[in-house]
Amino acid sequence: MSLEDQHGIELAQSAMIDRERGESESGRQRFDVKRYIPSALRAQDKSQPPAILLDPRFYSMKKTAMTIMCLLIIIMSNSVQLKHVLKKGDLHPFYGTQVALGIISVLMCACIGVILMYVMRIDINDQYKQHKLDYIDNCVICLVFILAIFNIFIAACS
Repeated sequence: MSLEDQHGIELAQSAMIDRERGESESGRQRFDVKRYIPSALRAQDKSQPPAILLDPRFYSMKKTAMTIMCLLIIIMSNSVQLKHVLKKGDLHPFYGTQVALGIISVLMCACIGVILMYVMRIDINDQYKQHKLDYIDNCVICLVFILAIFNIFIAACS
C-alpha cells in the first residue's frame, strides 16, 4: 500500500467517525467550554437582573435561628460544667467563681435568646422598624461578645 492510499483511508475513517458522532465540521472546530460548566459556577451576567433575589426576612430569620441554636449549645455546656462543679462542692478551687460565672452565662444566654425571638417576629422589610432592629442587633452582638468572655473565664477556671 502506498502512502497516498493510507492517507486516503485515514481521512475516510475520520470522516465516518465524525458522521457517527453527529458533529459538523464547524461544531467540531468551535468547542464551547461554557456549555459544560454548571450554571451555579458560571459568572453572573451583569447585563441582566439576577434570577433569584434573596429575601432579607428569610435570611434574617435563618441567621437568628442559627444563633439561638448556638446559644442552646452554650447553655448545655454551661449546665454540664455547673453540674460538675456542684458535685465536687467546696473541694473545687474556684467553686464560687465557677458557680457565679455559670449562672450568669446561662441567664445571659436565655436573655439573648428571648431578644432574638422578639427580633424574629419584627418585619425587617418595614423601613420604620429597621433602625430599631439595627440597634437591637448591635446590642445582641455586644451581649454575645460579653458571653464569649464569660465562657472563656469559665473554661480557664475549670
